[in-house]
Amino acid sequence: MNERSAGMTGARLSGLACLSLIVAIEACSCRQGPHEEISSTRPYADLIGAEYQVIAEDLYAYGIQESRPNKTIGWITLIPGVGIAGRDIAFRRHVPKGQIVRVVSAWREPILFQTGLYYRVTLPESDFPPDIPIHLELARGNEGAGVDLNPKIYQRISRDK
Repeated sequence: MNERSAGMTGARLSGLACLSLIVAIEACSCRQGPHEEISSTRPYADLIGAEYQVIAEDLYAYGIQESRPNKTIGWITLIPGVGIAGRDIAFRRHVPKGQIVRVVSAWREPILFQTGLYYRVTLPESDFPPDIPIHLELARGNEGAGVDLNPKIYQRISRDK
């Protein structure tokens, strides 16, 4: 084997290693198993019924496709900042400053090697379809201190249930 073919073989192996790493990382982020409602568990129970006002300019709602063949939207997720992209994204819409967000339940979602926490919320007086759940994950910039929301994005306006 000459030097040139040895170098190309090394490049192929490096490329294969990178591809394997990408596949492994993607597998680690896979959703695993059923979601568990934790609304009655403290400290999440204290947030059920709480209302927040959006105070940031860069909050977006993303419609997530549940199944690709018929392109059914399974849920909507709220994400500040740059957001997400991909073929499972059905739409991206701006959530205006001043929009009210009401926490209606808390959920735990098993994800390989971690646990995802999210709130189901409503956006009163918005035009989002009422039959599609809206998730606010405690990740991607939504998280504040403890189980509260990020105070740079959401201002709590109600503490009552």
